[in-house]
Amino acid sequence: MINQSHIVDPSNSKFVYDFPSALTLVEVDSCAIKKLNVFFSWFNISKKYGNNTMTYLWWDNAGVLSQSHTITFQDGYYSLATLNEALLSAMTINGHCLESVNGQSNVYFLQLRSNPTTYSIEFLYNSLAEYYDDGSTASGPLPYTTYFNAPTGWKPPPTYEIPQVFIGNEAFGKLLGFPYGTVAIQGPDSSTLLAQQYSVGSQFTPQMEPSSNFFITSNLVSNSLGIPNNLIDSFCIPNAVSFGDMMSPLGDQVVYSKAKAGVYHSVTIEIFDQSFNALQILDPNILIILSILH
Repeated sequence: MINQSHIVDPSNSKFVYDFPSALTLVEVDSCAIKKLNVFFSWFNISKKYGNNTMTYLWWDNAGVLSQSHTITFQDGYYSLATLNEALLSAMTINGHCLESVNGQSNVYFLQLRSNPTTYSIEFLYNSLAEYYDDGSTASGPLPYTTYFNAPTGWKPPPTYEIPQVFIGNEAFGKLLGFPYGTVAIQGPDSSTLLAQQYSVGSQFTPQMEPSSNFFITSNLVSNSLGIPNNLIDSFCIPNAVSFGDMMSPLGDQVVYSKAKAGVYHSVTIEIFDQSFNALQILDPNILIILSILH
């Protein structure tokens, strides 16, 4: 039985268990992970993954789309909804939204949303101009201050325009399904008469779970055809398991691997993600049952 007391690494994913006496294994012996209990407690967005920043262009005090702003998201586990909340929170702090004249709501011009029909994530833009018409009245374009309080440090452009998003690192782009560079979009042109919404969807399949498949290694086993050759088991996050839940991802199936012949004073077990990164497990309350057929 291997538990929290055997953790030897800050990632909480490396364990060393010292045997009471030396263990001699021969090639006909075999080993397996019979049980794994672990809390789903690792982030999908973090500085470690390098996927915690995005950049957008905003208007300056002359109404020119020239100001670059980078958002650094706090390390955490995000759904698309909570990532969008973090984006809107950062833009609110930056003053990059407009408050309605009645002071009851903010209007945002850049958001994230899912498109389940196309299995994609979209950037949703609202266009803005000094003379603003959202089509809700027959009065035509009016000064934007008719609808919104004037912002501090910037002003809307003279003609309809939308902010721009720049994917500054491939890791963040992989989350949302966009390549490195500016997120291209067909936005307003000279014929635009009304404030409108524009959207652009993922260019490849988004992967909001950068760590979704995992493997376990042990110094006791040897798989000559495997890479890594000390692989003893693997797992993924079971259906209906949410962040913070306890899970037993191996179920009842026990798969034995050929032992690596030798004399052992300890066993080392490590858990990695599919990219061979040590899994950064937050909650150290972990139980591993190691079975050795000897």
